[in-house]
Amino acid sequence: MFARRTTNALRLVGCRYQSGLTFSKYPFLSELGLKETNDGVFDGSWFGNGPVFTSVNPATNEPIATIRTGTKDDYERVVKSMDAAKKEWADVPAPRRGEIVRQIGDALRAKQTALGNLIALEMGKIAVEGVGEVQEAVDICDFAVGLSRCLNGEAIERLRFWLLT
Repeated sequence: MFARRTTNALRLVGCRYQSGLTFSKYPFLSELGLKETNDGVFDGSWFGNGPVFTSVNPATNEPIATIRTGTKDDYERVVKSMDAAKKEWADVPAPRRGEIVRQIGDALRAKQTALGNLIALEMGKIAVEGVGEVQEAVDICDFAVGLSRCLNGEAIERLRFWLLT
């Protein structure tokens, strides 16, 4: 979730880099479930056993929070988990997958301002641009929901054909 900044990148911004996290200055981070230190690898749950990196606000060079990345073994675990999930996902009917994508879009929509602020904070953008990027992701989800009933140019039969709307 946090932009990765290496030591070399921090040297490039000069001596304005300050020690001490500024996480508490940004209440929307807690709204997103983030903490001062976050795990950066996900396979159904968050974890990480690799190096810790600091996310830095590019506008102020202030450190925001830290993220623990993964090791080679961590990422191999994620790939195995992904392969198992992919097989299950393929067996889910397309309209049901579309419903899951709709729920993802709804979750993004519900946290749109906080996510937009996070993008702005990490990328040095204005908040309106960050919120716009989240809106673009929501729009893509909405579009994908429609495609879930129209794969390969053909309409897919309704799951509950006995219901009329």
